[in-house]
Amino acid sequence: MDWRGWAEIVFTIGLTLALSWPLGAWLKRVWTGEATWLDPVLKPVQRGTLAALGVKPGASQTWLSYAASVLAFSATGFAFLYAILRQKLEADPSSPAVILTEPRVGYRFG
Repeated sequence: MDWRGWAEIVFTIGLTLALSWPLGAWLKRVWTGEATWLDPVLKPVQRGTLAALGVKPGASQTWLSYAASVLAFSATGFAFLYAILRQKLEADPSSPAVILTEPRVGYRFG
């Protein structure tokens, strides 16, 4: 590894250490409900988003609705990424031109 690799490692560790204290203090204020410097900008956005989605800000979420939310989010992400990959691999999946099947061998790039 040359000096640039070591410099990148030192820079990454230094940046992480330099940002850990201020970000930790900000996250503490967010999670305890104290005011932060981003509240004037983000509070109206949060209220609008929650109102548009029909979510009551103080209401708790049951385990069943949480599990359904996680599964729906995962299924949506999987379908979206699958569609992106299919489009990137082949324009017409019925007649492949990029990835070809070789009998008794597997796959090869065409």
